Amino acid sequence: MYKSEDKSIWRVFREHHYLTQDFNKGANVFLLYWNNVLIGINSTLNLPCTSLKYAFRTHRLVILPDYQNLGCGTKFEEFIGEYYKNQSCRLFLRTSHLRLGEHCANSL
Repeated sequence: MYKSEDKSIWRVFREHHYLTQDFNKGANVFLLYWNNVLIGINSTLNLPCTSLKYAFRTHRLVILPDYQNLGCGTKFEEFIGEYYKNQSCRLFLRTSHLRLGEHCANSL
């Protein structure tokens, strides 16, 4: 997992995301590699909130089709959660992906 400043990398993943192909220019970008092959992206945005300082939300999470159903997405989201937790921040996720949502709900 690497943090990246290159937001143009979204072009590799945008056709595989179910929402709009737009990508927020303010997003924090994390890239997932497996054996030196780029397989995933996870981006987060600052979550403006009056009651919580240092909160973020997942903006886009995509694992390329050849690497889906291997647990990469859930592990990637856990890793990002730990990354923010270690910085005394909180990460929030809203997803329509049933298994990812169930996994996150059970990992609390």
